[in-house]
Amino acid sequence: MKNYERLSFDNFWPLVSSRSFFGPTDLIRFSDLIGFHVYADLRLNLDVAAAEDTAQAMKCVNLLEDFTTISDRCAGLVGARVLEVQGERIHFVLPSPDPLNQLGNLLKFSAALTRTVYEELKPAAGDDWRGFSMAADHGPAVLIPSSFGGGSVVSLGNAANQPAKKLGRGVISGHLALPNQIGKALPGGKSSGEWVEIDVNQPIAATQSMFDNKLTEGMRQAARSVLEQRAQWAGRNFARAMSEGISFATTPLKTQGMCLRADLDGFTKAVEHAFKSQKVGELVKQFTEVMQYPVVFAQKIGKPLIELPWAGDCYTVLVQPQQRESVEEMRGTLPVEAGRCWHGIAYENGGPSRWSRFLGAAKWALGLACGDREEGGNGNAIIAEFSAAGRSFRVIVGWCGRRAKDAQETSGIKGDDVVVPVVDYQNLEEVLKPLFELAGSNYRYSTYPKLKNAGKSIAKPLSTAFTKHVTGISIALPAPKPFWL
Repeated sequence: MKNYERLSFDNFWPLVSSRSFFGPTDLIRFSDLIGFHVYADLRLNLDVAAAEDTAQAMKCVNLLEDFTTISDRCAGLVGARVLEVQGERIHFVLPSPDPLNQLGNLLKFSAALTRTVYEELKPAAGDDWRGFSMAADHGPAVLIPSSFGGGSVVSLGNAANQPAKKLGRGVISGHLALPNQIGKALPGGKSSGEWVEIDVNQPIAATQSMFDNKLTEGMRQAARSVLEQRAQWAGRNFARAMSEGISFATTPLKTQGMCLRADLDGFTKAVEHAFKSQKVGELVKQFTEVMQYPVVFAQKIGKPLIELPWAGDCYTVLVQPQQRESVEEMRGTLPVEAGRCWHGIAYENGGPSRWSRFLGAAKWALGLACGDREEGGNGNAIIAEFSAAGRSFRVIVGWCGRRAKDAQETSGIKGDDVVVPVVDYQNLEEVLKPLFELAGSNYRYSTYPKLKNAGKSIAKPLSTAFTKHVTGISIALPAPKPFWL
């Protein structure tokens, strides 16, 4: 039986830098706070991550790791903290009970970080640069430690996930997106639906107060120090296979698979209700149980999996081929096989009695992506760990990780749906293609009822498959070295 302890943010945050804090435990210590949730999105050419030239592939990893280190140091200059690192995307929190109290600091931080990335990282990226944008919102969120995917702090709250969704829909490079209720009165803003986008890279007379040249120079000095250290570094090599105790921090893994991203659509309502009714503790207990859902998936799907950290109510995993199975063979059926398996947990074989009280009215929406040789991704992915805020963050780098997220965030997708990019639809076995229909111009989607009825088209019965779960570490076999050791 698990016990729960609510801590103030000031008492909670120092624990985050302790490796043991993310290890398996029966005592769940959590916190909640009100503040700005700020996301920074560095867009690179992800084809380079799939390059056969290992130097080019490592360049992508190094750029993202340097981006993480630079962002962490820059955040410290304004009192912000790094909550999550998701490869190209970093999530900060800037505590502030009142948005007006820290709005000036948020704008100066965003402008200084944006100009630093443009001036220092863009030249390093060269032709692989695709842009840099930020988004932020203000409000309450609860912070829950998780041992999944190497360990992470899960943040639940509307303000904690809306900026990420806005970035997914697109923000002009060099701009910061803010909700209208926060940013509409700011000078120079460009309307974007319920958001306003502000240029934080190129100042004009009306926005000059948002730019702090001294802060920017301090961040640029921090960035130059990081890049100089990189230039003097002897380098490292990729691991090509999993081995017991592998460290993704020192030896990134270059591998293949299909990325699955699962979003608990509608769970935000439960989070909002918990804050309004002052039942945050009950919410923590509820979501702690929800985080066990992928353990059941691992037991049923019967394939090697490499688990990534939870990001809010989103779960990501790289599904890999079994022995003597190729990526090409796996991707022909996996979107149907994994989609039916994941959704079926909540609906079949006693699932409703176990999961309905934890999921409530929320339902899962899945995005899966692999790619092929012609498109360029071909299931290639890099698993690495980057250091920030006194700990390490496991990330997936590559086309399949980015496109699985984009697929899951496709407009109009809802609970019980399964979405794939067109290229992965084209690589499905012919008998499975009629299960999917268009979702925009770049994606195809199906629904759980369709997949369930197509069970006889799948090569093996899902109910008999089994994969060992390494508790609190990863579902990768053999297990990587856990963060807390």
